[in-house]
Amino acid sequence: MIMLINELRKIPFLRLLIPFVLGLITGNFFALPLYILFTATAICIGLSFIYSPLITNNLAYSKNWIFGSLISLSIFFIAYSHTINYNTIDTKIENAETILGIVDEPPKKTARSIKIILKTLKYEKNNSWVEDNSLLLIYMAQDSLSKSLKYGDIISIKGNLRAITNAGNPNEFDYKKYLHRQRIYFQAYTKSNQWILLDRNRGNFLYTFSYNIRNEILTIYKKAGISGDEFAILSALTLGVKDYLSDDIVKNYSHSGAMHVLAVSGLHVGIITMMLNFLLSFFRKKAKLRIVHTVAVICFLWIFAIITGLTPSVTRSALMFSFFVVGSNSNRKPHSLNSLAASAFIILSFNPNALFYVGFQLSFLAVTSILLFQKPISKLLIINNFVGNEIWQLTSVSIAAQIGTTPISIYYFHQFPVYALLTNIIVIPAAMLIMYITVLLILVSFVSSYASYVAIFLSFVIKMLNQSTQFIEHLPFSSIEFISLNSAELIISYAIIILLAIMFATQNKKLLFMVLLLLISIFAIRDFRYLKNLNNNRLIVFKTNKNSAIASIKGLNMTLYADTAITNNKQNISYLCANIITENAITHFKTEKLPLDSSSKFPVVFIDANIAKVAYLQGKIDRFKSDKKISLDYIILGGKSSINIEYITDLFDCKYIIIDASMPKWKQKLIKRDCINQNIQYFNISDEEAFVLNNQN
Repeated sequence: MIMLINELRKIPFLRLLIPFVLGLITGNFFALPLYILFTATAICIGLSFIYSPLITNNLAYSKNWIFGSLISLSIFFIAYSHTINYNTIDTKIENAETILGIVDEPPKKTARSIKIILKTLKYEKNNSWVEDNSLLLIYMAQDSLSKSLKYGDIISIKGNLRAITNAGNPNEFDYKKYLHRQRIYFQAYTKSNQWILLDRNRGNFLYTFSYNIRNEILTIYKKAGISGDEFAILSALTLGVKDYLSDDIVKNYSHSGAMHVLAVSGLHVGIITMMLNFLLSFFRKKAKLRIVHTVAVICFLWIFAIITGLTPSVTRSALMFSFFVVGSNSNRKPHSLNSLAASAFIILSFNPNALFYVGFQLSFLAVTSILLFQKPISKLLIINNFVGNEIWQLTSVSIAAQIGTTPISIYYFHQFPVYALLTNIIVIPAAMLIMYITVLLILVSFVSSYASYVAIFLSFVIKMLNQSTQFIEHLPFSSIEFISLNSAELIISYAIIILLAIMFATQNKKLLFMVLLLLISIFAIRDFRYLKNLNNNRLIVFKTNKNSAIASIKGLNMTLYADTAITNNKQNISYLCANIITENAITHFKTEKLPLDSSSKFPVVFIDANIAKVAYLQGKIDRFKSDKKISLDYIILGGKSSINIEYITDLFDCKYIIIDASMPKWKQKLIKRDCINQNIQYFNISDEEAFVLNNQN
């Protein structure tokens, strides 16, 4: 234990980070008036000053627990106030008539529009202008002018803003909260005649310079003849540009456990640092020139970070490597965990919402786990062969990273790549080679003949990387999907990991007993979840535009009835069902296809649900014949269903009609009118949220 305490003393930023993070979490879930928080902060700071060792003449910090506690409380309340203040916005902009703003990042082209993030400068309301700095999500109609928009352009739009909302399905991904974390609360669709381009290139000089470099590098790739999937992967791997990645590439890399390679992170920043240290090593030969080396490496690192979008993982890596560069050139090696904690503290000081970004969490957990577990794991096996030892060292890094990221990956993504260790042995060296060749390509890009030869080799390496991930993805059981981990299980999992880290550090084998108890508690929680849901019966009619999707849950079994546009796409199935499967501890899941169009020979589908008698109608109902009136609890009308309510009620004895969101608006109006006239209860999903019927209804 003394060894552990001595080790913690080498990580002062960790002692600052823990109360800071607790304050941010508390502030996000329990909002108190700022004046109360300011008062609490002032009291804690005042008492800290009174109990300071400088005042009490007690310089033994370890014994002055009152002073330490007050400092921690002060940091807690500062973080609490900071996150509430950071997320306080001016909602008056929602009713603005005209909005003047600057394009805050490079626009993205979607299937039918141009998507931009607009940072407002001011808005007009009641014939007066109000200065503002809100972020807005704007979708613009595609035309030649909107396609030419770039970062830093100033535009004026008509203020038809709408609050960000979720789709309205149970247990869905909280898109509203996701955008709120980025301080985006309103969105709008703007037609070509509803906006004006006022000026160009008025953005931050450094960002403009970096984005221009990114575009120039992309142009180099294209001119060198790199195209298709190779271009998409190279753009993501080296520049963080994921716009060109196809669904198949994302699926292959995700299921094989290689997705992290396509998200620029610490691996990429580490490779860049190694290259910069090598290229600028001549500056380190003389002590007087070391400062030049330090400044040059750090500047290039941060230019790379900005080019790749300043994601939390890149920012963390750039900060950490900046600390290491400064330390190595001043002959002071900083403590790795302290540098990591300092990086987190700095990032969260500027953006407290980053704590809730999945990328931030994965990045910091992966690095923390590598720093804690890689050395103990590598010592388990001693290999004298150079190649074998390098492979084992790489494997130990992958195992360590998996320890830290597996629980939270399952919690968010509900899947586990079985062959991730095998994948990393291939993709990490391949990624390093690709980045080295890419630097060479950029250096020789001025000589087209040389560039074409380098590009051919680079495309070959990327193609081999693709084929490797495809091969692994097609191996049996390459990915375990729809696995669940709830919040309690997640917290206990990380408690186990922390105990294991302490056990490795202190060699205290008694902690193994606590680890076993926590493991048993996880199994107990899972068993309780299963028992709780054994008698669960639910019917869900999802709110999905243009498509129909219905779920029937019977105990631990779930059936999804949906159009082929959903059933043939695992991503769509996961979007609708993954969190529901987790929440209801589903063990068996299957899909059933619904009729596609009005020409279907089977316009009626009877939904297998314990909770009620349900039928889904789609197409010409006169194709369906019955000798007697069929008794039903609910009828779901699909998008191309008959709108003859009188004919439907002649066939079915049903008092409740559900109007699916896939039905056109004009049909919805007619059906609502007829239901009201015939005194039939109805539920229009387009006007509400998804229809949910459960045991308690």
